[in-house]
Amino acid sequence: MKELDSKLGNFLYKHVNHCYGFEETDLGAGLVCELITDADGQISSSLRNHIEHFGYDNACQAIVDDFSQFWLEVAIPYRGNFRLENLVVQKDRNGEPWRLVVIDDIGYSSSVPAWLLPRRHFMRKAEMKVDVLYQRIQALVSELV
Repeated sequence: MKELDSKLGNFLYKHVNHCYGFEETDLGAGLVCELITDADGQISSSLRNHIEHFGYDNACQAIVDDFSQFWLEVAIPYRGNFRLENLVVQKDRNGEPWRLVVIDDIGYSSSVPAWLLPRRHFMRKAEMKVDVLYQRIQALVSELV
């Protein structure tokens, strides 16, 4: 996260929650991350939960599309594929979705140092991850019908 933050600055946090590092707890070291909340102060719900309760309407589609474009542009390394539980829908004052935020699994999944890999490698991976995201959304929507 420090490397991504140094390269992208605040632009990174358009769709990624802040990570503040590790803090010692009574159970050992714990990672401290930003809690994503809606404008009314309530904890934002996962994309899965949002779709299950409100459907995949135009507003939800718009934030998924915005997130996807961001991900394709920046090609942030991400372990595995996007899980609908690891994306949260942040709502504005009117209760409308305005931002999709990834809250887990940022980072490199390869043992090969990232600086050895060409940018197109990350671009291809980003395209695959976005494709899987849309497939998972469509599978959930079909399940709910």
